[in-house]
Amino acid sequence: MENNFFVISLFEMKNKVTEQYPNSPKFVDLLIEETLKDFSSKNERIEKFLKEVAYKNELKNMSRTFLIMNNLGVLGYFTLGLGTFEFHPTISKSQVKKLHGESSTADSMPCYLIMKLGKNYGIENNPVNIKVIFEELFKKIFIMQELIGGRIVVIECLEEKLKNHYSKNGFTVMPSDILKDGKEKYILVKSI
Repeated sequence: MENNFFVISLFEMKNKVTEQYPNSPKFVDLLIEETLKDFSSKNERIEKFLKEVAYKNELKNMSRTFLIMNNLGVLGYFTLGLGTFEFHPTISKSQVKKLHGESSTADSMPCYLIMKLGKNYGIENNPVNIKVIFEELFKKIFIMQELIGGRIVVIECLEEKLKNHYSKNGFTVMPSDILKDGKEKYILVKSI
């Protein structure tokens, strides 16, 4: 796909608008809200996160949400954060060492988290797909890896369809957990 879009974090967008309108913090918030309002996902959680949670997390430095945009608006987005990957007791020592890089007895290790990602289905003929989102997402992760290190990227999901989709994109399915409501939470890892 020809690169007819740009990627900007909500944090960067906020800073650029604040520079232009330093005495109008409410305007900054309204502009960001306006930018996100037409995003439409097939998954209510993905849409709700972008519209109601992502910007709040930016302001608290809990995560960074990156918008893939063009003149039509937000084509897609992804949210990255930092976390700790806890090794499931059933993971072999050799797999722990392969992921950790040093210890076969580690209980956990730092990781990059893909917290959310989504495509805007409200834009007709939207050229962004999961492949494009992952390409842009990993560009950001590789920049962070160059700056601070890191060995793995983790993504979690509840739907088997997503689990299969992510595994087709290079993620390895790890032993999963059963949540209180009986649903299985899939945990997938990719070495970088």
